Amino acid sequence: MLSFNRPLLIITLLVMLIIILFRPFLAPADELKLKIGWLEAIRDSFTGKITAIMPEDCSGLLNGLLLGKAASKISEETKEDFKKTGTVHLLVVSGMQVSLLIGICQLFFKKFNRWIGFFASSFFSLFFILAVGTDASVVRAGIMAEVALIGKLFNRESDGLTLVAASALPMLIFDPLVLFNLGFQLSFAATAALIWLVPKMQEKVKWPEIVVVSTAPIILSAPIILYNFNQFSPIALFANIILLPWINYLVIFGFLAAVLGFMAMPLAQIFGLGLMVILKLLNILVSFMAGLPFSSVYLPAPHFIFVVFYYIVVIMFFNNMIKISFKKTAAIALLLAVFWVWSAALSPAETGLTAVFLDVGQGDSIFIETPDSKKILIDGGGMFNKQNMGKRVVLPFLRQKGINKLDLVVLTHPHDDHLRGLVSVLNDFAVDAVLDSGQIHTSQSYQKFLKAIDRKKIKYVLARAGQTMEVGKGVWMRVLNPSEPLIDESALNNNSVVIKLTYGQVSFLLMGDAESEAEERMFQEGNLQADLIKIGHHGSRTASSLPFLEAVNPKIAVISCGKENQFKHPHVEVLERLESLGIKCLRTDQKGTITVKTDGKYVIINP
Repeated sequence: MLSFNRPLLIITLLVMLIIILFRPFLAPADELKLKIGWLEAIRDSFTGKITAIMPEDCSGLLNGLLLGKAASKISEETKEDFKKTGTVHLLVVSGMQVSLLIGICQLFFKKFNRWIGFFASSFFSLFFILAVGTDASVVRAGIMAEVALIGKLFNRESDGLTLVAASALPMLIFDPLVLFNLGFQLSFAATAALIWLVPKMQEKVKWPEIVVVSTAPIILSAPIILYNFNQFSPIALFANIILLPWINYLVIFGFLAAVLGFMAMPLAQIFGLGLMVILKLLNILVSFMAGLPFSSVYLPAPHFIFVVFYYIVVIMFFNNMIKISFKKTAAIALLLAVFWVWSAALSPAETGLTAVFLDVGQGDSIFIETPDSKKILIDGGGMFNKQNMGKRVVLPFLRQKGINKLDLVVLTHPHDDHLRGLVSVLNDFAVDAVLDSGQIHTSQSYQKFLKAIDRKKIKYVLARAGQTMEVGKGVWMRVLNPSEPLIDESALNNNSVVIKLTYGQVSFLLMGDAESEAEERMFQEGNLQADLIKIGHHGSRTASSLPFLEAVNPKIAVISCGKENQFKHPHVEVLERLESLGIKCLRTDQKGTITVKTDGKYVIINP
């Protein structure tokens, strides 16, 4: 693979190495803005025809297959199903669509002068790239296609790896930091798999072609996905073998259906019936496979060194630098597994008690890890700036840590800015127990929350003041609120689950959205002192009264709120109270996610 007969490949690899070494000193290139109104109008007209031919669930998927995310209206649930089954790459426009377009051009213009064929193919290829957007995978496919066309024009045979290098080098020169773009990495890994690894595998194993073609991209993309998402899909090979043959036909006949839509819509709709059946079956199959146990697992992220070592071993193995035998193959697999575990352990292990106040915008979500690695999640955020912060922030955070199971989930109260993200967590993670205030609430999110608990047979614990439990080695959780009878005024907030966590000589008081009425009741019970307080109700003026803060006497206050939120949280009066008491205030709208650690004696804040 590293033969000096491919100088462009060697140069490209050296450029990549230089970029990695000098990454801290590189600035990203200016964004390439190529929004051309009439091209977007043509694309929208094209997708409109597909939408008119079939229902939204099918048209969204087909438009994604044909024109990528710029034209796709695929639901988040469908995208998540494709991710879980390791088939999300099928929804990315890349070489297949560009090759199909150029193939049609070459076929149509082959009777003409070859220069006419070259310019026509180049024009339509560029037209397609600009129409679907300049994502790394599309640009890569377009450059490779153009270099291959130039080679064909001058009767030069194309070398696959040189084509890959020829497409990567100009992209790296334009923007060196594109090397760290996930789309760039996955696109080139998949292309190298088809160009280099598939022929190598066919020399070594007598598997059916569809199995080899499905396996090769998984081999080269797996460490990238594991490094970035901590995700591994055990059924990815099976899912790709089942789905891959359909995609070529869907792309070909999908384009034909759209063209027919411009000429004769009734005929296009009849033609589209067959496509619609296949697309619905595709959706059903992906959804079924995503729902299988262990369709997707989340593992600790390997160190970058492991990723490099992995690719070195793969190159040596398939270039016959390591002789093949069952024992040697098993030994290599075991060595990689051991090295992966070791590399994941290079990240410093958590010691003591850790509390992470996640930046979920205008909402709350707190992750707790005990000294013996018990995992607790308190609230899960809600919607902020039209984004589900549970899916955008909480789930990726948990997966990045390689977490598949939570020992305890706490819902302080059933307002959406605390609850909505927890629904996604309960659906995606194993959970041992749920602690809830038990307040009756008819919101859709809360009903989904209760149904998930029932469906997954999760232990349900009703929170009431006075409960005390050891939630980890040396870590005690005491519930301070709610207490009977429940408070009527601002009921959902004032009956929030309030928790005091104690480890050694250090305590954290986590207030949920409890307001002054709840504070007065807890004040009467006493024993409120804590080193850190998570301020109630995002710093609202209806919480954090001066007498209560004096009783808690914290050194640190954390306020979870959204940047420029509509409620103007935190209120200036609360900030003035904290300042007057000399309490250090940390806000997620200013500092983002805040991590606090303690060994039971001292408290360390990051940032």
